[in-house]
Amino acid sequence: MRSSNLYQIFLVVAVFAAVGMFTSACAQTSHTSSSGGGDRVVLQVGSKKVSQGQMDALIRSLTPQAQQQVAKEGGRRSLGEQYADMLVLSQAALSQRLDSDPQFQQQMELSRDRLLAQLEQQHLLKQAAVGPGEISQFYTAHQSEFNQAQLYEVAIVKKTGTSGAGLSETEAQAKAAAIRRALSSGQSIGQVAKQFAIPNQVEVSDPQTVNDVPSLPDFVRAAFQIKVGGLSEVVDRPNALLFYQVASHSHQTLQDATPEITNLLKQQKVQAEVANLKKQTPVTLDPGYFGPPAAPALTSPQ
Repeated sequence: MRSSNLYQIFLVVAVFAAVGMFTSACAQTSHTSSSGGGDRVVLQVGSKKVSQGQMDALIRSLTPQAQQQVAKEGGRRSLGEQYADMLVLSQAALSQRLDSDPQFQQQMELSRDRLLAQLEQQHLLKQAAVGPGEISQFYTAHQSEFNQAQLYEVAIVKKTGTSGAGLSETEAQAKAAAIRRALSSGQSIGQVAKQFAIPNQVEVSDPQTVNDVPSLPDFVRAAFQIKVGGLSEVVDRPNALLFYQVASHSHQTLQDATPEITNLLKQQKVQAEVANLKKQTPVTLDPGYFGPPAAPALTSPQ
């Protein structure tokens, strides 16, 4: 977990630093929160000083899951230690002039372009206006896509490789059959989970809600044809046997669906604007490089 979080911090800071955004964002945070001690130095590595406002900005840049980890007891200190590790390595790299390496320059340019593209996309999203009439029209035209099903997924993990986790193919099939019999006999999903759920062998998910959209895999979309309490077919994946029980069927109201529709329509408008920008900007792709892969050469038997 520590190395994963550290890698994420590397990514966040590198991207911000690519265009000087990290410094400016942190400076803004320090200015707006000066009354709360935003300018107070909370970390120093060599001559590099990091203020409370800068750390707060970094935390806000992490994913929600990482922010939850930071919010836990000891999480902020762990973050500070990881950030210090990064600064120590960064300073060591600078002392060796690794920032002049062509590969580093290429990565920084790529990070700069990626961040600028993200900022422009956010700008376009803010500009994209969606009215009530558009939302209502979309909802009416896509009624079936607002049908919802709530599912409990059951996964029987199969042995793969040499990890030792999971069940053999025969054991997995037998376990799936036993769980399906229990559910078919009227046992609740909670009772089944209590009886059968074992880490790295049988996993029973929390209820998941899906909409009947065309992009759903056929296996999941079949839920809308299965009665409440019914079971799906068993799907055999390389690492697990999967099936689900249908907990409920419902239909989203226009009010409930409005945020989702609004976001979708905004995304469509952004995509349309990107297409328009591409028409105004010369774009050339080398067909020799971006074309289909070459067919393998036929060799004559020796």
